[in-house]
This record gives sequence, C-alpha cells and structure tokens, in this order.
Amino acid sequence: MGVIKGKVGNLKKKLLITMGCSHTQGLGCWDMNLPYPAGFNARHKEFGYWTEFNRNRFHELGWPNRLGKKLGYDKVINLGQGGSSTSAQLKRFMLKYVDKEFSEYEVLVSWLVTESLRTSFFRDGACESLMANVFDNDKKTLFDSIYKFISENGKRTDVHTTLDYVREEYINRKVVKTICELKGWNFISFHTQTHQYGDMIRYIYGDDKTHSFTDIGFIHENDENLISKFCGHFNEDGYEMISNNMFNWIKTTHPYLISNSQKDEIEWEWDGVSGFDLGKL
Repeated sequence: MGVIKGKVGNLKKKLLITMGCSHTQGLGCWDMNLPYPAGFNARHKEFGYWTEFNRNRFHELGWPNRLGKKLGYDKVINLGQGGSSTSAQLKRFMLKYVDKEFSEYEVLVSWLVTESLRTSFFRDGACESLMANVFDNDKKTLFDSIYKFISENGKRTDVHTTLDYVREEYINRKVVKTICELKGWNFISFHTQTHQYGDMIRYIYGDDKTHSFTDIGFIHENDENLISKFCGHFNEDGYEMISNNMFNWIKTTHPYLISNSQKDEIEWEWDGVSGFDLGKL
C-alpha cells in the first residue's frame, strides 16, 4: 500500500523534511540588489562567497518553504545541498535524522531526487559527491572512471548504462522510504530528470504511488523568465512553479497530506552539511 497514510483527528504540528541537491537548497534566488562583480556567474572566483552571502535567501525563497506554506505545515527542515548526489543525500539523512523521533510532529519527507549519474564517497569525514560537470579535476577523473566501468568503455548503450544508475538510485530511495515507513513518517518523491529519462525511472521504480512520474517543471529549466542568469538554476518564479506543481500532485493523489489552510509564514531551518564529527575519533 506504500508509506503514505491519513491520520484522522491528529492534532500534532506538521513538519516537512526536504531532501535534494541545489534545486532543493534554493540556489538561484539571488538578491539582485547586491553589487555583484562584472561577469559574475558560476565559474567566477567569488561565486562561493556570494553563494554563502545569499544562503539564507536561497532557503527562504526555494521550493521547500513554498511547499510547506501551501501544505499549511508548521515547520520545514531543508537538507538540500548543491552538487550532492542521491547517495550523499541518503547519507546525510542517515547521519542526522535516522535516530530522531520528532514525536511532537506529524512528519512528511519530500525528496526531489537528483541526476541519477551522480555518486559519492567519504573523504576525511566529509561526504564528497561526484558529478559530470564538476570543476575539481580529481573528482571529474573519478566520475569518468566509474562511468567507463558501468558503460564498459562505451560498449553498452546509454539506455542500459543509465538504467544501472537509476537502479543504484532506486536502492538509495528505498532505504529512506523504508525508514520513514518504520518511523511512521509519510514519504513522497519527485525527480529532476523526469523530462529526460522518465520512462527509465518508471521502469525501475514500478507502480510506486509515493513517487510523481510527471515532470514538475524541469522541462522549463531553460526558460529565461524562470531561471537565474548567474547560475542557470530556477529563480523565485521558477521555484514557485515547482512548488505549485508539487502541491497539485499532492492534492490530486494524497490530499490527506494537506493541512486545513495555507500559511503566509513558516518556521524553517537548513541542515544541508553532512559528514562525520572527526572530533569523536
């Protein structure tokens, strides 16, 4: 029957925990009134500084808080971290939240699953993700070597290679879903790549009612009205579109997850950094 279940007469406060990459972190909601340097973009040497400067704005205006308000929830905990893989997001969840109870809340975990080809490893206690367009040459070399292994140096088709990455992703997602089920938490998920290889995702995921197999707006990720000129991520309008599409899917398929009324303000926090506490070693 899946994880999701209605709870009639439950007067507990409602908590939304969100998982994902930069699209969940809210990257793209830049304060355009700040004096950015000429030619500022994702490759600029000061990109990290200005990203940190805008961090609270990213989280405040991204889709997690927007969805939480639409659902009428009381609090959002955002675990989104830019550049992270599905496996890194699982590890962050395991390290930080698998032992938490949140007994005062009715909990919903909403995961915006990221690009399937990404993976991760620990290095010096920190979880490092590998992705195709990373600027770190060592990470890029390792990413390429993994891809060569899975594709048998290009002998296997792109379809069969991607299917294996989706299989890996599916296991990561199933772990989180199972934990939520055991803890009595609700769980739903969406995907950033439905418009790219949604048929493969559906083939591996099967008839899973906790996942949305429809594109929630990423087919518009090149629309200049919806994305930031600095980094190519969605801007405030783009994340409003994403949150609306998420909410409409929930309203259609799992309406019992919606509270009685939407909220203008919501309590929120970001907890996206993951890794082991080396001070304990």
